[in-house]
Amino acid sequence: KTASTVTDSTGATVHAGGTIIYVVEVCNVAPAPSLVNNAGFFDQLPLGTEFQSSASADFDLAFDATSSQILGTTDQLQAGECGTAVITVSVAEDAPCGTPFTNLAVAFSSTTIISDFPFDASNFVLDEDADPSNNEATVTTTVVCPEEDEDGEDDGNGGGGPSVGTGDTGLLAGDSAVA
Repeated sequence: KTASTVTDSTGATVHAGGTIIYVVEVCNVAPAPSLVNNAGFFDQLPLGTEFQSSASADFDLAFDATSSQILGTTDQLQAGECGTAVITVSVAEDAPCGTPFTNLAVAFSSTTIISDFPFDASNFVLDEDADPSNNEATVTTTVVCPEEDEDGEDDGNGGGGPSVGTGDTGLLAGDSAVA
């Protein structure tokens, strides 16, 4: 995963009340098969964030408010093909300084389309994967407070916090599963 934000160059911080944009990319890469069926991902949104939207030209997306998870599915990915989804969440206005928000994305391919919430891999028949170590990726964004100047007021940031983009890239496929 990589991250970039308005707050800092690494994407590691957000202000209370700000926005985090996660980009999840799932690829079928070598030594993958020529075609992977029923590929997709689950994305576990961090506690303390509120789902705003999700969009993808490559995946059918569903959001489950009870588990705070997003499911992205597609019928197939050809060898070398990737699919991308963009997920936007907001951080609470009263989020304390130092609060870490960790987003988890889990990619998969299965013998059937997975559509159950909450995600639990033990409930599904997943395709064999020569390298399952690349099927999960996390990214953490920490709440920072605006710096105060000598009079104790914030330095004109407005308090609302900037938008933040956190890219969930780097999920790569193994032998017969999409990561």
